[in-house]
Order: sequence, then structure tokens, then C-alpha cells
Amino acid sequence: MTTKQKKNQKESRIVFGLFIVAAGVMAALLFRYGPNAGFSKENYVVSFWWDFLFDSPKDYAMNMSVGKTHRYLTTEDVELTNNSFCLDDGNLFLFDAQTGMYGFADKYGNWLTTARYDNCDFSHMDKGVIITEEYTRYPDYIDYGLLDLNYNELYKTSYRNIEIYDYYACIEEWSGNSEIYFYNNGVTLLTAKYTISIYDDFFIAEIISSEDKDYRPDGYYGVYDNNGEAIIEPVYGYISVKSGPERFIARDMDANYRLLDYEGNDVLGDYCKYISCYSVEGETEYPYVFKIEDKDGKNFFCDKDGNKVTDTYDYMKEVKDSDVLFIVGVDGKYGVIDYLGNIYIDFVYYDLSTLKEENDIK
Repeated sequence: MTTKQKKNQKESRIVFGLFIVAAGVMAALLFRYGPNAGFSKENYVVSFWWDFLFDSPKDYAMNMSVGKTHRYLTTEDVELTNNSFCLDDGNLFLFDAQTGMYGFADKYGNWLTTARYDNCDFSHMDKGVIITEEYTRYPDYIDYGLLDLNYNELYKTSYRNIEIYDYYACIEEWSGNSEIYFYNNGVTLLTAKYTISIYDDFFIAEIISSEDKDYRPDGYYGVYDNNGEAIIEPVYGYISVKSGPERFIARDMDANYRLLDYEGNDVLGDYCKYISCYSVEGETEYPYVFKIEDKDGKNFFCDKDGNKVTDTYDYMKEVKDSDVLFIVGVDGKYGVIDYLGNIYIDFVYYDLSTLKEENDIK
């Protein structure tokens, strides 16, 4: 090596050393006074923009706005905004540039799940669940799933809809079937064929047992409390809720009716041929009454506890255009009463078939 070459080499080393020192000083100044100032090392994640020349503070990274696109099956490309953010547990809901999807990562950017979600609904974390979303054919078709707070998949992201209630989630398949998932024990209690009707303290579900599902087109209706315990076993073909008097009208598979309270007790103690409920207008001791046709074909009105408020009649039919007045008959003679037993036409007529409307009664 010539003297000139040695001199050049020495100068290069000096320049390189000065460059390293300058770079170090610059990095220190940026860290001290730049946009990342004040962040400790533990708050840094590796950049997810593939420029691994620096570590980005996670708070800074989460506030960046980065465009991404999805190609859907039925629509043109749609540009969306990066919705990455920090979760309360210190982990990240993180956009993955490689897949164009979201996943969950720790504070250093290490993936805790695969990035396979288009979005997540975090509004039910107080119930212990996260709803996941995948835009299979956006915007007309969105698949939903369910995670616990440890990001374990309770339900795959393949369902038509998920509704969250105080104690359980109602999960609807694309086929129309629904499931109830309970938070308190982490299991699916039941699967309903089509309908789960949700009320404050209970829900009504149409159940098809596994042994019946291949040949029975309709299910059996039952009533369940918020812990998934059966208030009324699923043995009925129909259950109607009368929320005012807090009663169920249930019809069994033989078309027999029963009047049940909200605890499932049989109010009348026997089945009937038909039961209907009426709301009584004005100030009255009985705000709701039930029209009963018992198993022998006799008719009467009773209150919600089964106490009769009228006599028993051989025949009873509503007066046309009225839900207050009824033509009733006993021992072959007919009259008109209201649903509290007040008499509007005395029982002196052998035929009231010409009575067409309420206005005919003077």
C-alpha cells in the first residue's frame, strides 16, 4: 500500500468516525427534542411500515393515519383508514400491511393472533367479549365472530349477526338458526331453529332436539332465565308473552292452552281449548282479564290469577267491531255482557244473530 493510499484510508476512517459521532448526536437530539421525545424504551414497537431503520413509539405509531385498500367480491376497491390503537390491557389492535387485515399484538409489536380481521367491535369488553368482523362481500355481507379478552376464539368469524345482552350473546347463523352463548360459564347452552325472543328477565327459544332435527320442521318453544335455566321446558308449539299482567299463554302440541305465570306455574291448573288476553280501559280492579274456553267448552273471564270475574257461559262470541262486548248464552238464552260481566242486554233472547255491530246496542 502506497503512502497516498494509507493517507486516503486514514482520512476515510476519520470521516466515517465523524459520521458515526454525528449520527449519534443527531439521534440523541431527535430522541430528546423530536416527536418521540419522552418515550421510554418499553413503549417502542418495530415499525410496521417495513422501514426498520428506527423504532417507533407505539403511541406515535397508533396515531399515524395510513391508507389501505380491500378488494371485495362485489364492489370496487375501497380505501379505508388505519384504525390501529392501544387497548386498555397494553396490547395493540394492529394493522398488518402484509395481509391488509388487523390482529392483536403485544406492546413490542409481536403478534398474539394472526391478522385476519377487517374490524372489531370493542364496545362490549365490559361483558368480557370482543366482536370480530370480516368483510366477505362488503357492505352487504359482513361475517361476525366472538373473542374473549384473552383473544381466544369463542366463535369463528362466520355468523350473520351477534347481539350482546347482559348475560349472554345471541348468535345468528346465515341459515337462520340462532345460538345463545353464556358468559358466566363460557359454553353454548342451546341452539334455536329460527327465533330467540329476548326480554329483560328471560328469553323464549324455539328448540329442535338433535333426534328431531332430521324430520321435524318446527321446534319446541321454551322459556329460559338469564342464567340459561329453563323456566318453562321446551314442550310447547307456541308461547305468547303478555307483559302487562306478566303471564305466558302457551299452546302444546295437541293445541291445548295453558295460562302460566313468569315462574312457569300453571295459573288455572288445567289445560283449555283457548285463551286470549284483554286490556281493560279506565280505572278498574282488573287492568287485564283473560277470556277462557275451558276443556269442556264453557266460557268465562278471569283475572291474571285465575279468579273468575264473570259467570260461566255455554256460548261466548265477540260483538262485531268490539273487543269489549260479547254475546253470551246459557241454557239456550242469550244476552250481551262486557269483559267484567256487566250486562248490556238481558238473557231473554233465543237468538241474537241479527246483532251485527256494537252500535246496534242501545
